[in-house]
Amino acid sequence: MSGANIASVFSKLPVFKNIVLTRYAPLPTLVLFELNDPATGNSMSVNMVADWISALKFCQSESTVHAVVVSGCINERASDERALFCSGASLTARGVMPKEDGTAAPARSVKECRQFTSASRALVDAFIDFPKLLIGAINGHAYGLSVTTASFYDEVFALPGRVFKTPFADIGLCAEGCSSRLFPEILGPTLTARLLYWSDEVKSEELLPSGFVSEVVPPSKADPRTLHTYALSRLADRLGVPANPTDALKPGGYTKLSYASILRSKALRRDQLARAELHRLNEKEMESVTQIMASEEFPLGVLRFANRQAEKKKAAAASKL
Repeated sequence: MSGANIASVFSKLPVFKNIVLTRYAPLPTLVLFELNDPATGNSMSVNMVADWISALKFCQSESTVHAVVVSGCINERASDERALFCSGASLTARGVMPKEDGTAAPARSVKECRQFTSASRALVDAFIDFPKLLIGAINGHAYGLSVTTASFYDEVFALPGRVFKTPFADIGLCAEGCSSRLFPEILGPTLTARLLYWSDEVKSEELLPSGFVSEVVPPSKADPRTLHTYALSRLADRLGVPANPTDALKPGGYTKLSYASILRSKALRRDQLARAELHRLNEKEMESVTQIMASEEFPLGVLRFANRQAEKKKAAAASKL
């Protein structure tokens, strides 16, 4: 079948400003899902979160999409070592950064804070309900909600030495993304404490033994700009690419594994009861985040965090002199 005929079988993917969806040419049932705001380190702005939810829901409902590989567009000026998968929530967009005179921002009302947390809650709900294969190609450092939601990936590929950090205690927030339950289950008590309590920078290699990270891919095989290709190729090879890619849409269409079997196993692993429990936990966590954001202490925590970040930048600049 010609390329044009193959393309006509697979539905056209929607266009978003902050998310880029691309079919994997050798096996178009696989879709690359790229966070696309590299100038901000793919920060989780309100618009990014909205597009992320919409794109996930499209992939969930579209019958010609069987698996999704999530990665991040890299800032062209960033070195490989400093590349970001996702810089986490945008504090600037949420109006909580310190004022120009260096004092803390005023406390926000519960209603205002709930407007911010409702979007994050909806994103986590979309992760909970996603029924298909979901693979993370974490091609840079990852922060905040992009780390907690990594618990929902069926596999995570990462690069050596990449940082996974949830700066909740740094800023004055609390667990989100169902991490209060999923982190202990996956990581155990020590790594959970390092992430949720101490705001440590945990390296990708440290997350291998628990299975949170499935594989740390060496530089000889991938870099921040090619990790998604490595992950897609691995996934296609596991499923088995049929001679005619459109056959993958038929029952038993893959040459190595049964897609129906994989979907059924994932549905059993996260059945309606399990998902309902996670939705309740997500609601509880996000209400806690809302209340803490509306407290008088939260702006002071952000001020403390901003001052530390400024000191780090000064020290880094001085070291280059």
